[in-house]
Amino acid sequence: MRIILLPFLLLSSISFSSAFLLPTFLVHLPSLASSSSSSSTRDDRDIGPPLATNTALSKTKSKEDSFIIPKQSLGQNFLWCEDTIAKVIRSFEKDVASTKLSNSPTVVELGPGQGALTSPLFKTYGLKSLTAVELDDRFVPILHSKFPGINIISSDCLKVNYTSLSIDKGGSPLSIIGNLPYYISSQILFTLADASHFNSVSSATVMVQLEVGKRVCSPPANQPKNHNVFLKATGGDYGSKDYGILSVVFSMYTAEPASRHFDVQPDRFTPIPKVTSTLISLKFIGPEGLRRRLAGVKIDDFRRVLKAAFGMRRKRVGNSLKDLVLQVCDGDKDKVTEIMRQGASIPAPRLPPYAEADAKSCDYFALNQRLPAEGKVWGMRAEELWAGQFIELTRMIFGEEEKECMEGLGEGVWRRMKGGGDNEEAEDEPLPKRSTPAKYRKALGKEEIEARMAKAVSKRRRKAAALTESDEYSKSC
Repeated sequence: MRIILLPFLLLSSISFSSAFLLPTFLVHLPSLASSSSSSSTRDDRDIGPPLATNTALSKTKSKEDSFIIPKQSLGQNFLWCEDTIAKVIRSFEKDVASTKLSNSPTVVELGPGQGALTSPLFKTYGLKSLTAVELDDRFVPILHSKFPGINIISSDCLKVNYTSLSIDKGGSPLSIIGNLPYYISSQILFTLADASHFNSVSSATVMVQLEVGKRVCSPPANQPKNHNVFLKATGGDYGSKDYGILSVVFSMYTAEPASRHFDVQPDRFTPIPKVTSTLISLKFIGPEGLRRRLAGVKIDDFRRVLKAAFGMRRKRVGNSLKDLVLQVCDGDKDKVTEIMRQGASIPAPRLPPYAEADAKSCDYFALNQRLPAEGKVWGMRAEELWAGQFIELTRMIFGEEEKECMEGLGEGVWRRMKGGGDNEEAEDEPLPKRSTPAKYRKALGKEEIEARMAKAVSKRRRKAAALTESDEYSKSC
């Protein structure tokens, strides 16, 4: 009997105690709900600031700038991280100070957007020294409202006349800063190089895709690891296969090796891109220094040599430049043999007087300008030659002018290498992701699409002609 009543007494005690505890539990339900809602709000706040509520991008949240959607067709990825913005400004100030310009340099920001970089630039350099170049008309009224009286050029960065802008600002060279669109970053850099022919640009501190930054700052391949000149520029990456036309051009156009300040992860931008970015530094040498390095070599001839050498970069220089040398010599094989013997001389061909003097003063460019002896240059690949050695190679093929002049230089020397059947290597311009055919065609542009279609048609015709010839040959056999 006792055994039967014991479970009954236990169950009744549990139900009796739960009856008293249940109201207490119900009383605490609202507090639990409120704590869960507050924790969810805190989690949402920890995700990261969106474009509309970012304090670095806009301090005043008006209706005009709260719902602006970045355009993928313009390559808009806005930097929102305040720590990264501060690092960019410090790097820019360091580059401007190293150019030894006046205390009030002329600052030009490319693609300011909602003004993440414009605000600290405005506080540091003032209104008169700051100019913004913005193609998207949606951001122009926002910038005018935040920075009254700011000079804004509503144009494409590739179409701005930087020489005229420099003259309008008193003739002082421009200091460029900006977050460049990934799909035209190399062309903007080429445009700035052309503008430096007229001493219009002194420095450029710009954000580009990491792959493009590596190409700009890369030394030649198969270089020893104790080459300390490029230690800062490459971050320890020696003998990189990224070496190309971008590397050679900006090695010749800069007073110091092009360098990378730091890399930026994708989550520091909104919308988040699919690639890592890097901040690079270019300090242009100016027309006088460029004239001294060329020492009578025409820039158009130098450009032709680069295009031919890197057009077949896996081949030896002697093979990749064979057609160009034949063209220069009008098909005269004796002249071609004479040019080839010049490169095989022992010792190596002497440098111009300017280059000899710069080499004695330990100038990094002149130290790597002499060609190797015994004709070794013809057995090397293009990715193994320094920029100065390409100049001497051009001098050997084309000769030099009696007067060291800037003939052939202009605002379209390197910029015209993209499009119009005069394309350089495809590695300098990373193509956009194939998200949808419409967006892909819009990003490429009409001229590029027509050129690719013509190339595909000619390829099909050559294939059909080859099949026809093979059929005729088999029938004849």
